[in-house]
Amino acid sequence: MKTNDKNTEFTCEELEPRMMLSSVQILAAGTTGAENINLFVNGQFAESFSNLGNGATNGQTQTLTYNTGQTLQADDIRIEFTNDLYDEANNIDRNVRIDAI
Repeated sequence: MKTNDKNTEFTCEELEPRMMLSSVQILAAGTTGAENINLFVNGQFAESFSNLGNGATNGQTQTLTYNTGQTLQADDIRIEFTNDLYDEANNIDRNVRIDAI
């Protein structure tokens, strides 16, 4: 830093380029513990998440995280529930609860 009577002059070194990483966080839970979902970003498959736990009925979600190097809007994200099952005879009904994205 250089200083004179009238002005204060600051000089800085140029910083190296940085990339800000975005992440998608999904608060989700299953009803049976065997549920699976797929995450799509901008129409492209991004990641699968399995065994979501069985806290859907009481709101005990888990945080699923996907890191990306791009800026995303809400409509860039799609979630696909991939293993739906309703078996009334065996009292199995797979459902996924998603509280937030």
